[in-house]
Amino acid sequence: MQLARSRPIAALLLCVGLLGFVVSIDPTPSHAEFQPHPTLVPETPHLLYPLVLGTPTYAKPTPNCPGCVGYREVLAADQAGPYIVAGGNFWEVRLRDGSVRTERYFVASNADTGDSVCLGRFQFNGLVRAVEPAGTPGRVYVGGDFTTVAVGGGAPQARSKAALVDLNTCTLDPTFVPTGTNAKVNEMVLSGNRLFVGGDFTNIGGQPIRFVAELDPTTGVVRPAFQLTFGDSGEYEKIRNMGVNPGGTRLVFAGRFGTVSDGVRTNTSLTAVVDVSNPASPVLTAHRYPSPLPLYYLQDASVSPDATTVGLAYGTGTAYDYTYLVETGESLQSARWQHYMRDTSAGIAVSNNAVYVGGHFCFIDAGPGNTQLMAPRMNLDFCTGTQIGGAGAWRTHVAALSLTDGTPVAWNPGANSSFGAREMTVTSRGLLMGMDGQFVNDSLQTGALAFFDFGPQGDGQAPGLVSFSAAAWSTVSGTPVRVSGSASDNVGVSRFRVQVYSQDLRFVQANGSLSSSPFEFSATAVNGQFSLDLPVGMASGLYVVTAKAVDGAGNQSASWATTGFTLAVGDGQAPGLVSFSAAAAWSTVSGTPVRVSGSASDNVGVVAVPGAGVFAGFAVRSGEWVVVVVAVRVLGDGGEWSVLVGSAGGDVVRVVCGDVEGG
Repeated sequence: MQLARSRPIAALLLCVGLLGFVVSIDPTPSHAEFQPHPTLVPETPHLLYPLVLGTPTYAKPTPNCPGCVGYREVLAADQAGPYIVAGGNFWEVRLRDGSVRTERYFVASNADTGDSVCLGRFQFNGLVRAVEPAGTPGRVYVGGDFTTVAVGGGAPQARSKAALVDLNTCTLDPTFVPTGTNAKVNEMVLSGNRLFVGGDFTNIGGQPIRFVAELDPTTGVVRPAFQLTFGDSGEYEKIRNMGVNPGGTRLVFAGRFGTVSDGVRTNTSLTAVVDVSNPASPVLTAHRYPSPLPLYYLQDASVSPDATTVGLAYGTGTAYDYTYLVETGESLQSARWQHYMRDTSAGIAVSNNAVYVGGHFCFIDAGPGNTQLMAPRMNLDFCTGTQIGGAGAWRTHVAALSLTDGTPVAWNPGANSSFGAREMTVTSRGLLMGMDGQFVNDSLQTGALAFFDFGPQGDGQAPGLVSFSAAAWSTVSGTPVRVSGSASDNVGVSRFRVQVYSQDLRFVQANGSLSSSPFEFSATAVNGQFSLDLPVGMASGLYVVTAKAVDGAGNQSASWATTGFTLAVGDGQAPGLVSFSAAAAWSTVSGTPVRVSGSASDNVGVVAVPGAGVFAGFAVRSGEWVVVVVAVRVLGDGGEWSVLVGSAGGDVVRVVCGDVEGG
């Protein structure tokens, strides 16, 4: 059964699993029974490798922007047994070691460890637009624009817009061989031993069947008994999403098809509910929901896990930037609610407790219920939505809306997508979001696929604080600088988030340069420990390192652990002690500013005194301990902050404070 998936503009059904013998498909549902989400999904994603990159860009002109370029993205994602599978128009991926390699259209990862699976094994000659778990864990149907699939660099094998792969063995199934599909498949859903596909095709398997078809899940042969008649709305992306109810008796789909008929009943509708309890004779029910807006503006649809509701996302025109939730009752329907997003909604997914929406918006309508304003993410505090009157709420390119009335709920991870997240799929583990961006949570690089993961066991216990291995504030010479540490967790630490700041509050980037743009490194945990080599290109200076541990469920340490070091590149000899000049020590002066001067010797030369700010103030305890504040640096996030102070003896001390209000 399809689990509330959004389909970006097309999705084909393709299956892979190249075995040397015939593999039968178990007559069981494609997914394990959907496990309702206990809460909203976590805001911090679980990293998956390889990271799908948005490069190389490609020409993507629009009437208002003829020179615009597009970033490559994930267009389909789902979980198949222990694996997360993704397809799209991407060409490049980044591995854990930082290297970049070509990997077109299809990737897979282990859901628990985040490690890549079957890397380089499958070569599709066209885009992958749909993935659907098969009956056996680890096997997955794949669909899209392709016509051939090669395995391990071997000869291309014909697969007309669909194939079946086995991620347990990294092979292509030799028996599932669809033929004669004349256009892309945008969607697919497996229910028992019935495989439904939807797309823009008008001929499939040699049969003149339009837009929705049923295939044999073992062979890929068309089952001609399932056939509906569609009008021609003149729009592409005829089918945007499909789902089947838990009992397997109702097929629900939505798209830009316009009209649909079973030969007895004809409905003009955006959504359809078909009685499929008799495989020999599909019956179109009386359900209908005429599109409230022009079909052209429909961007995505999502059938809920129980097939009782359908979410609809509209966009690309300010007057049409709405999302809707519609029930699948078998009569004329009106929307349960509509919500104005103030900018394009690109993707949508319906879970058991929220409607997740991705798009180009950053400030959406508040209400009708109580709405938390929250704060802008990704340094984006200006967008179309901020120019529209009325109460609003910050939700940066991704939002969660109430199932009851569409009110924005308190969930705002933020994303730096361009057009928006066009792929959103709900699974028992959480939410998969495919986008044309690379970052969420302001600075966490997930690549074009973010996995908001509850974890395998519903783990709600956070890891402990990070303990660093090296002595704090030591001087190191040469690069790369290795940072290491550890943390404990009841299940096990998955990775570590690491941020590095320079003395002037700039972030160290992946290439060692400094920028005001937030950036963080991710280090894989091995037995609760990590070791991270910072970039070779870092310059000499004082650096602050902060880290949090993250487990497989997305729980993370309650606060940032902090250490620091002074880097001397190409010069391991420290300057001598400072000798103050002019005034006698501890003299009394009147008036401000007070000028302090002095000198020090060095084998190369003294460049600067470290510090983000110098304060003309002295703190005295018991008449003896004198501290001169030489640097103030805000660390971490949330309500925690800290400062660094330099003592008269040259030591650097970290003082942690409770909150920004001075508590």
